[in-house]
Amino acid sequence: MPPPPDVPTLIVETDLSQSDSREIIDHYDRFAPSYDASVREWGYRSHRMAADILRQYVAIHQPVLDVGCGTGLVGEALADLGYGDISGMDISPDMIRHAGKRGCYRDLQVRDMTETPYPFADNAFAAVTCIGALSLITDPIPVFREFRRLVQPGGYLVFTQQEIPYRKYGYSGILQDFEQRNKLRCAYISEPIVFLPDHEDYGDRTLIFCVYQVINGQNPEDETPMKKKCLILNNREPIPENHLDDLGDQIEVVWYQKTDERFSLAEAIDTHANSHIIITTYMDLNADYLRRMPQLEAIITTTVSTHYVDSGYCGEHGIKIFNTENYTGSSVAEHAVALMMSATRQIPAIDGQVRQGNTECFDYPGTELSGKTAGIIGLGNIGGYVAQLLSGFELDLQYYNRSPKESALARAVSLETLLDTSDIVFLTVTLNSDSHQLIDEKALRRMKPSALLVNISPDDVMDKVAVKRALERGDIAGAAMDLLNPELFLDTPRTVLTVRRAWFTIECFTRRIGMWKGILRSYLAGEEIKTAHDLDFVPIEESTDRKQGSR
Repeated sequence: MPPPPDVPTLIVETDLSQSDSREIIDHYDRFAPSYDASVREWGYRSHRMAADILRQYVAIHQPVLDVGCGTGLVGEALADLGYGDISGMDISPDMIRHAGKRGCYRDLQVRDMTETPYPFADNAFAAVTCIGALSLITDPIPVFREFRRLVQPGGYLVFTQQEIPYRKYGYSGILQDFEQRNKLRCAYISEPIVFLPDHEDYGDRTLIFCVYQVINGQNPEDETPMKKKCLILNNREPIPENHLDDLGDQIEVVWYQKTDERFSLAEAIDTHANSHIIITTYMDLNADYLRRMPQLEAIITTTVSTHYVDSGYCGEHGIKIFNTENYTGSSVAEHAVALMMSATRQIPAIDGQVRQGNTECFDYPGTELSGKTAGIIGLGNIGGYVAQLLSGFELDLQYYNRSPKESALARAVSLETLLDTSDIVFLTVTLNSDSHQLIDEKALRRMKPSALLVNISPDDVMDKVAVKRALERGDIAGAAMDLLNPELFLDTPRTVLTVRRAWFTIECFTRRIGMWKGILRSYLAGEEIKTAHDLDFVPIEESTDRKQGSR
């Protein structure tokens, strides 16, 4: 039966090294009588899984030390598989007493695992197990060193850590450091596993099983800093791969750059699942992909928007998200104005006619801008640049912004007023749950039949099917759009199309690389960096094997 209400039932995350050990001891002493029944009720099976995993690496006649043995669930599971030489160690005397009653331990010691050395000889064991106890440790380095002292070269460490502290306290980097100094070799890392499926409060918590082989059982004096693995995902404009050479002493860089149908996000992630950092353009980084990367700690988007990264998952698992802000300079705004000019003066159509020999083009009249009203939806950095450029055209400027914003160039109006009264509507917003399909059938019906829609935002700011229908019916006069996937509009009348080219100038390309590289450099140096707080995740509907966009 579960413990009485006044007995704490679970310590999910506590730094034992900084806490009063007496509190931890009292907690588990009180928990000991009801521990087995409680974890059984919560669906706990980690002890059985740990035993099954160990059996794949260590023969049953070999000696095993069970650190943080608790009431002896792991020891009993090992004994059931035939292991006969098992020692145990735990901080709680009452837990140890319950473990002793199982009759499966040769030796049991009451010991705080942060107090090294433990009372066992060097190379005394073929394996050390530590199942559940590392959740109390934020600095496992001394503990892992002690485990290696106790394990014979060629032996194994089998341990678990909850996924949140695993990421929060940099366990992956610490373990990689041991590997790079040839002290441990990773034999197995599981995907995150729910370990208390029936617990009322912690039923969604996950842990990671790890198996490491001891290469050298002696404590190293060598403290060479570890290198983090950095995966560059890019299926757009190729980036010269020498751009990160000067950071080679700090990171191992892996470039996954393919600009055709050979690009596979699944392949990139599965091949480099041990990466610590991802630098990426517009990719569908949803939870299904991210959970395959248990060591991931940071994502740097080369775009302003981060909507394609599952920020909910990242927040729950301690993965930081950084975006590349304001790299576009005037490039995107200039492209928006170029789209407007191309559409209002029908430049692409006239160009095509001239190349076919039509030197009159009487059927392609343009539209003057002077005296017209332009409405800008989203007066952020890009929208502000658009307003500056438009101010020279003698246009009446108005804008709608989700949050209050002052402008000396344009007046603030409601979205409805902007749609009702604008001759040209500019979309310059990032994609999130508020802006997703902001321009839908209802919004299009409000626009003037003579209005032009100009979009340099992510595609899904519009209901593209509704826009196509409005153009075909003549509900709006035209659309000039920079799109990730323009296929829907290839045969649609009164459109000007570009494919995510708004940002792509020589100056912007160079500037963007320098900015995201600066973010990476600052992150590696441990500097404080503003994280992206875009809490909205809008999955990319296109296949991840197709081209993704920028910005």
